[in-house]
Amino acid sequence: MAWAMRFGRVKTAANELLRTWNSPKGLALLRERIARAKPPGARANWQVGNFSQPTRYLETTCQVNIKLAGSVTDPVDEYYAAIGRGVLKLAVSGTASQRGTGYRIEVAEYGLYLRDTYDFNDDPKDWFSQFLGNWGWEGLDTSPLPRFDIGLSAQYDDVPMDRYYQVQNNDFAAYRRQYGKGGDFVIFSDLMRFRPSQPLILDV
Repeated sequence: MAWAMRFGRVKTAANELLRTWNSPKGLALLRERIARAKPPGARANWQVGNFSQPTRYLETTCQVNIKLAGSVTDPVDEYYAAIGRGVLKLAVSGTASQRGTGYRIEVAEYGLYLRDTYDFNDDPKDWFSQFLGNWGWEGLDTSPLPRFDIGLSAQYDDVPMDRYYQVQNNDFAAYRRQYGKGGDFVIFSDLMRFRPSQPLILDV
């Protein structure tokens, strides 16, 4: 997350999510998370959200709202090439109690993390394949120089050190078709933690 927050569009999305996470839908999901975390027979002081867990576990225990971070129309930089359109997620950690038929929670911390799917599938409505950057031996290059297409059968020794190659989603798809290798997967970032400037108590 520290790397992602270096990019203005991610930082803007994070600030917006921190400001607006407690929307009606966010609070409704928070209520579900509190109810699920409640130990049998408990009336007060049970923990919601354990930020010592990996972020993939927070998905179903304390994540309460999301915001998209990135677009296919963004400038081509390291975030664009690695993530593109990622989903920024906010989780909460705090102490809950029963209040009538609802709950009260004192929020101790927020946590932000990124979730992204690496599926290399293009939207059928798009007439182009998603661009993933121009890559060479020195990494990503964004200067407006001529690019080359790299053949699927190319080996390391066949790739000149001074060339950059345009990479798109359909390059990965073609490789999978030809060699039967490669697959889709999901990534989770680490957790960036924030404490409220003052105690936040919510009834949901």
